[in-house]
Amino acid sequence: FKLGRPPEKCAVFTDRPTDITAAHEVSLKAVAKVGYFRAYELRNADATMSEFDNLTVYNVRRLFAKIGVETLDAQTELEGPSGPPGGRPRTRW
Repeated sequence: FKLGRPPEKCAVFTDRPTDITAAHEVSLKAVAKVGYFRAYELRNADATMSEFDNLTVYNVRRLFAKIGVETLDAQTELEGPSGPPGGRPRTRW
C-alpha cells in the first residue's frame, strides 16, 4: 500500500540488522528492538530500545528532529544572524 509520505519521514520498526541496512538504503529511519540480536549488533539503527512499548511521542519527535537541520543551518549561516536583507523572512522551496 502507498502512504503518500516521503521516505525520510517514515520509519521501519525491526529487530534485525539487515532490515536496518535496507531501511537506510531507501532513506527510512530505523527503530530497532533488542532481543534476538544484541544492542551492539543493532548499532546502526536510529533508535534502539528493549521494548517497542518504550517508544513515546517524545522519542519519535527526536527521531525526526534532525530532518532539514543541516539545510536550515546552512541558510542561517549564509544570511547571517539578522536574517535576509530587508528584515523579511525568505521562503525556499
